[in-house]
Amino acid sequence: MANLKKSPLFKISLMIILTVLLFVSFYFIKGPFLDKDALVKKVETALADQNVRQLSRILTSSNEDLVIDEENTKILMDYLQKNPDYTQSLLTVLHEQSRYYDDDSFKTGKEQPRIEGFLTLKKNTNSWLPDNYSIEIDPVYLTITTNSKHATLMVNGEQVVKANEAIYEKKVGPLLPGEYKVEAKLKTNDTDINEKKQVVLWNSDEEINMNLNDEEVGMDSNE
Repeated sequence: MANLKKSPLFKISLMIILTVLLFVSFYFIKGPFLDKDALVKKVETALADQNVRQLSRILTSSNEDLVIDEENTKILMDYLQKNPDYTQSLLTVLHEQSRYYDDDSFKTGKEQPRIEGFLTLKKNTNSWLPDNYSIEIDPVYLTITTNSKHATLMVNGEQVVKANEAIYEKKVGPLLPGEYKVEAKLKTNDTDINEKKQVVLWNSDEEINMNLNDEEVGMDSNE
C-alpha cells in the first residue's frame, strides 16, 4: 500500500480526483442548483420583498461587462416598484418561458422564443454535470450628446466623461434597465451652467441631448 501511494500513477489519479471535486464544489457554490420553477419563484419573492441583494445574486448576463451588484440592481428594483404593472409582466414572461421547457417542442431543438421583456429563463446543459437554469437580463445603453466643449457629463451623480469637442457623443453602458439621472455641467468665467434630465432605459437603448446653450438651461451663479 505504501509503495502504491508513492507511485506516479497514484499521485496523478489523486490529483485528478481532487480537481474534479473542487470543480464540482465550485459549480454548486457559484450557482445553487435550483429547478426552473424554484428559480422563477425566487425572483418573484425577491421582487415582492424588494430584496435587492437576493435579486442581484440571481440575475446573470451573457455580457461580461455588465455589472450586476446591489447598487445597480437597486436602480432596476426602484423602477419596478414605481411601475408594478411591469413587474407583473416580467413574471408572466418568466412563467411562460418555464412552461416552454415542459413542452414537447423544446425537445425537438426548437430555439427558445424571446417573449416580450428582457428577462430570459435559460437552460444550461452540461455534458457530465446536472443541467441547471439561469435568468439572464439584457443590458441597455445610453448615448449622451452635447454641443459644449469641456462639459462634464454625469450619470446618477458619477462623472462619466468630460467632453473635448464642440459636438461630443458618449455611449454609456452596459447598464441595467431603470431610470437614470443625466447631468451636464459647464464652468464659465462668471457662471456655472447645469442641465439635468431623467431618462428611462427599458426595452431599448436611448439617446439624450444635453444642450448647454439652450436658454432653458438653468444657470447657477458663482456669487
